[in-house]
Amino acid sequence: MERMFQIILVTSFYSSIVGISIIIIKTLLKNRISPKWHYIIWIILVIKLIIPFGPESTISIFNKVPSVITGVNITHVSGEAINTIQNKQTLNEQTNTNPSEITLDNGNKKYSINFYLSYVWLLGALLLICALLYTNYSLYLKLKKYSGNLNERVDMIFKEVKSEMGVNKSIQIIFQPIVNTPSLFGLFKPKIILPIEILDFSDREISYILLHELAHYKRRDILVNYILLIFQSIHWFNPIIWFCFKRIRDDMELATDQKVLSILQGNEYREYGRVLLKVLESLSSTRFSPRLIGIVDDKKNMEKRIKMIKMGGFFKSKRPIAFIIGFLCIVIMGLLLLTSGKTKDEKDINKFQAFMDSQTFKILVSPEKYALTMSSTIGIKLQPEFVGEAKTIQYYTSEGKFAGLDISTGKVEEYGKKLTLTYGIPVYWLPLIEEGLGKEGDKATVRIEVYNENHNVIAEKEIIIVFKDGFYAVVPNEGIIIGTNSQTKIDYPKTIDKAVSSAIIGRASAYKQGKVATEGHVILDSEEKDGIVKVYTVASYGAFGFENGVFTFVSGSGSIPTVIVFKKNNNNEYILKEYKEPMDGSYYTNSIKDMFPKKLWDKVLNPNNFPEIRKQQEEQATKYLESIGRKAEVISNYTERKLANINVQASNKLFSEYTKFDQELNKFPYWLGTIEKVEDGVRYIYETSQSKTSDGYDLIIFTKKKEDGIVVKEYKYKIVGGEPKLVE
Repeated sequence: MERMFQIILVTSFYSSIVGISIIIIKTLLKNRISPKWHYIIWIILVIKLIIPFGPESTISIFNKVPSVITGVNITHVSGEAINTIQNKQTLNEQTNTNPSEITLDNGNKKYSINFYLSYVWLLGALLLICALLYTNYSLYLKLKKYSGNLNERVDMIFKEVKSEMGVNKSIQIIFQPIVNTPSLFGLFKPKIILPIEILDFSDREISYILLHELAHYKRRDILVNYILLIFQSIHWFNPIIWFCFKRIRDDMELATDQKVLSILQGNEYREYGRVLLKVLESLSSTRFSPRLIGIVDDKKNMEKRIKMIKMGGFFKSKRPIAFIIGFLCIVIMGLLLLTSGKTKDEKDINKFQAFMDSQTFKILVSPEKYALTMSSTIGIKLQPEFVGEAKTIQYYTSEGKFAGLDISTGKVEEYGKKLTLTYGIPVYWLPLIEEGLGKEGDKATVRIEVYNENHNVIAEKEIIIVFKDGFYAVVPNEGIIIGTNSQTKIDYPKTIDKAVSSAIIGRASAYKQGKVATEGHVILDSEEKDGIVKVYTVASYGAFGFENGVFTFVSGSGSIPTVIVFKKNNNNEYILKEYKEPMDGSYYTNSIKDMFPKKLWDKVLNPNNFPEIRKQQEEQATKYLESIGRKAEVISNYTERKLANINVQASNKLFSEYTKFDQELNKFPYWLGTIEKVEDGVRYIYETSQSKTSDGYDLIIFTKKKEDGIVVKEYKYKIVGGEPKLVE
């Protein structure tokens, strides 16, 4: 609904420009074109309301109109632009930075002001359309009561008038006391409704009135009138559209009069004008009725009609010239008003502006590529440089998180997805493993805003980080300097075995984070052609961490048949191009056969027949323990986890519900035992244990302590029935 309202607003704005332009042109032309062409010119506005955005043109008037399009995909919008808009909207949602948001339902739902305005617009449009339908249907029912009222005199006059106008369709005449002016009513079964007072008019006067109504029918004005009413209901908030429609109806009456004059003789023009004045004086309507097509008009436009009638002979004699001028007006105005402005110029301006911005606001990025296994950096370093008075920098990311490095202590400080830092302090972006970022082609959008002392945004820039070929890298753009101040060199593997190991480790982000990443693999076969190397393997990724004092397999995969494709560069180094695993479920066997040559089917269809894969992972985990000077049992299988023996309802609340809202509580194991985490360079032991209270209730204790046994935090929950209660 919000998007539809935005489209209506833009359409209404552009149509208003068209309407004002038409009025100006009509004023300049005046009597140089006939009333018929004055009326036809309005077709440009109707087309604009139906199709607001036409083909691009260098002569379009909209090249001079500032863009008012916000969030509406109209024409020639690139996929990258759409992604940028969507990413920015996503960032705003995640960081709560949209100033027009209104929070309801305890902050769970957020709606923009445009959301409410769109429903106000819809309500207004529906009310007007309902009022239109009601009044027309109500009049239809009332007229049915008088449909049998016939007059032989008027019927004879009507037959002659129909012959003069060339109308063969059966059109009913109804005499009624409801509408006090001659009018045409009904789209599919048109009727001419006449007030009873019309019988006091002479035969010739009645014929002029009937000619006028038949001219409306002949010109299909009743259809145009309903189209205008629908657009008027849709654009009810726009007074310019209402004014233009009033002018269209005025011109409709003038064009209808010209149609009547084309049938009459020159000596009848004066008499026809006198009848118009007589109808205005004696039959002007004061009763409520729907918007009808009738002979009566307001006094101001009636004056124009009388003047036009006086010039009827002039327009009849100048018909060829009027046609040429009118036709040329339609063509020229169509080229000017029904086309859209060229986007090329706008893009060039945007590019130039982006270039100028890049000279004052730059982002220094290093390293050029980042992998989780790199020890030389904690992430992608972002260092803003701004020429001007910058006070603070705000960072937002759609995926991953930010971190900082304390040079004095070497400790890493994690900041989350949003932070504000004093200008000059660098920040690091790193993937958040739990989010699963790390699949080929995954993207993260980072927005960086520069603020002055008054906390006003003076510059902003977005960067895109893409995961490709096992590395995270920033997409090059204006003002982004990649590789600056970077001492990191990307060393690609030079053997197939090391290349396979690196590729498997790169899949680490697809699983939960452990203390150390390990991999195991068996190369079954390989083939090389034109510098492309395809390796057929059985591979496994495993993350090891401390649980209950044992260094065990905490997350990862089993042995998976995998095809890994590399490209060899000029240095005979292997660069990852594709990492393909079989499909799950019923597609598993067929996808294996599609991936592997037939000679390997028997081996890969039984991938668990490779015990050496687990041994490789255990060896890597053991080497890690040696590197940190720690001795512990290494187990490549999942260790048994003993759950708390308490009420099931209480267990679900404590270990499922409470941990969702308490990040600290979520760090503790959901079983009885311990896990270890390293935070800011300090190793902590998180323990969950169970005991009894003095009055016999079960007690669950969460204890956070250092390696030396010093307790940092402790939480105790007393289990009373199905309810865990925190013990102070």
